[in-house]
Amino acid sequence: MNKGPRGKAIWDIASVTLYCDLCIVEVEAGCCPGTHFTKLGWNNLIVNFNKETGREYTKLQLKNKWDALKSDWKLWKQLIGKETRLGWNPQLKTIDASEEWWLSKLEVHPGASKFRKEGIDVEMKVKLDKMFMNITATGDYAWTPSSGILPSNDCQILDDDHVIPLDPSGEVNNSIQIKSEDGEGLEKENKRNLEEDDKQAIKKEKGLPNSMVITDDENVVICATAHILESYYLKYIYKQPCMNSIQTDNMWMHEIIQGNENRCHRMFRMEKHVFLKLCVDLEAKYGLKGLINMNSIEILGMCLHILGHGVGNRLAQERFQHSGETMSRYFSQMLDIFCLLAIDIIKPMDPEFKDIPEEILRDSRYMPHFKMQVGKVPHMMQGFS
Repeated sequence: MNKGPRGKAIWDIASVTLYCDLCIVEVEAGCCPGTHFTKLGWNNLIVNFNKETGREYTKLQLKNKWDALKSDWKLWKQLIGKETRLGWNPQLKTIDASEEWWLSKLEVHPGASKFRKEGIDVEMKVKLDKMFMNITATGDYAWTPSSGILPSNDCQILDDDHVIPLDPSGEVNNSIQIKSEDGEGLEKENKRNLEEDDKQAIKKEKGLPNSMVITDDENVVICATAHILESYYLKYIYKQPCMNSIQTDNMWMHEIIQGNENRCHRMFRMEKHVFLKLCVDLEAKYGLKGLINMNSIEILGMCLHILGHGVGNRLAQERFQHSGETMSRYFSQMLDIFCLLAIDIIKPMDPEFKDIPEEILRDSRYMPHFKMQVGKVPHMMQGFS
């Protein structure tokens, strides 16, 4: 995009489209409480627009474009009104209407003559509606005391400006013409009518049947459904591998066993030959068995690593590249094996307790209460290795 001469803003189709998109962002963010943006809104618009286009437009230039777009939008709305039988000329990108229609409209809106050569297409109209719909009074559904009485349930609405009452017989009374009341309900009705106009315009421009034109509410439902389907697919169908590190538990254990002696002592709190001897004894006497996904050395190393360093289950999962259920199951099995090992290792030096220890004989707290009862005490105070 060219910057143009200094002090003069040049607006092509791409820059206008970008400008409208940025304005919509600020409007939806609540930075346009009135007819123009707040200070924050203007700052955001200036920074983002100049950053995207590489231009150096000022606030005044962007404000002038805002006012120009709003003026064109109001004029276009007044020109079309609620007419739904108008065609669309894709070459000129404007209304395809007869010469008589144009002459009648230009008598009321002379400034609309520029739209005979190039109008506002459907996509741009949708953007302008989002920018100005809630901040601009277009005159639709306006009422003043000079307009006559307010319409009632017995009125027939012909167009934006005319409401014709019906007499009791059901015939139209053409003698009274009034405008409808301005209010919250009519504002919502106006918005629905604008959405219907957009829908009809899209159908005419693209030649789509009624069932293929999507409204804003339908679009919200479609987006929410797509988000739910995407979440379900990522959670239950497409599962990204988690424990897929290049260094598996087998590789890490092999590196420790084949590496420096100090590494084995740091990781498992015992020297390498002690570790290997313990593994052999547990396999031969206490039922330690290797499985498909973990051999006996890996299971023993995992348990000693957790006990020696107080490692939690999640850190152990990352270190040994197995699920939490696998780590918990093998660790529980190793605790049972260690309990069997303790029965053979932790035992009294004199199983028959033939002699009374000197500590009991010389202590008045124990003698004579514990005389000849040492072997019956559940927890031995003396004589353990």
